[in-house]
Amino acid sequence: MERLLLVSVDVEGARLKNGRTDYSTIIDGVPILLDLFSGFGVRSTFFVTSDAAENTSQVLRGIVKDKHEIGCHAWGTLEHANLKAATKTITKHLNITPIGFRAHRHKINCETLLSLSKLGYKYDSSIVASSRLFNREYSPRAPKTPYRPSLSDLCVPGQSPLLEIPVSSLPIIRLPLGLSYIKLFGLKLYKLFLSRLRQATIVVYLHPYDLFTLPSKVDAPLDFVLSQRGRANGFKVLTRLLEFLEEEFSPTYIRARDILDRNKLASQRGVEPSISTM
Repeated sequence: MERLLLVSVDVEGARLKNGRTDYSTIIDGVPILLDLFSGFGVRSTFFVTSDAAENTSQVLRGIVKDKHEIGCHAWGTLEHANLKAATKTITKHLNITPIGFRAHRHKINCETLLSLSKLGYKYDSSIVASSRLFNREYSPRAPKTPYRPSLSDLCVPGQSPLLEIPVSSLPIIRLPLGLSYIKLFGLKLYKLFLSRLRQATIVVYLHPYDLFTLPSKVDAPLDFVLSQRGRANGFKVLTRLLEFLEEEFSPTYIRARDILDRNKLASQRGVEPSISTM
């Protein structure tokens, strides 16, 4: 079975207690990630906040240059006007029009999907098919592979105009495939359960700040601080994770928009995309 692997990156600055935003982990981290991805042959989707696009555009243009994809990563309220403004800012500073979206802290609802559709978005990747941890709004009932959700219940397949590309979770224990959680619970645990993963499409996510020690004055809840334990080893953990996935699955690295294209092709052929229950 071919394994499709999306290694996605949420690009956001570190919010500080004085109300400012520290962009140093973006400026330092994105080039490191681009170099690492090049070594593994990874094609990725970077979900970028509008303020990051405005303040770190020179660094972020390297994402497009290296043929990765840029999506929108909204911060704050998801009202239509704010989504429209964020989209325009990304388009202005990075010279691309995003078609993919991921909500901050994965907080998504049906109204947001409709707004995104009106703005020309084609897919969302906010749902995390995981057990609920800390105060995160994860969705343990959601399918684990790409699907079109119902507009009355995003955890149920339906007729949404947007394709949902959920973040994956480990089988059985249902921990999210996020680098911060891998650092928190240990790569050995993740390797043990990843070897039992049977689904064809695997979605991992991380942040540039996962690679570094965060500023001491970061304004973050306790669960976030806990997830950054061992943060100085983030680059090493990510490298070892990619090495393991390469050895275990021999994956085809893919951008989110490529998953969308494959789904369209399957629909045109009358093939129902399979949804794994493992």
